[in-house]
Amino acid sequence: MKLVQAKLRHYDAILGRVTPGDEYELEDAVAERWVKAGVADALAERPPPPPPPAPEPEPEEEPEEAEQEEVREEDRERLRVAAKQLSEEGKSQYQIAELLGISRDRVRRLLKAP
Repeated sequence: MKLVQAKLRHYDAILGRVTPGDEYELEDAVAERWVKAGVADALAERPPPPPPPAPEPEPEEEPEEAEQEEVREEDRERLRVAAKQLSEEGKSQYQIAELLGISRDRVRRLLKAP
């Protein structure tokens, strides 16, 4: 088997449409005929394939659901304490929402919670 690169567009009974610039691996006799006819150039060897892509890094493991719930509960408690403290200082729900970066409805729920 020999490797050739097509120079002209033509039709081959076995391969079908041959496009210029494409490489074909052909039996020796067929490759020699193509080269003699001027429709292809013989290539010394197949160019090396591109290197494989680097492996993607392993995704970090997600904390288990119980751990996630603990973190969420701690965050809620911190917000609840901060909201109540700001409320005791005389801040409005709107001002508390702006300071904590949360919605006014959430401030209302935090202040209502025991």
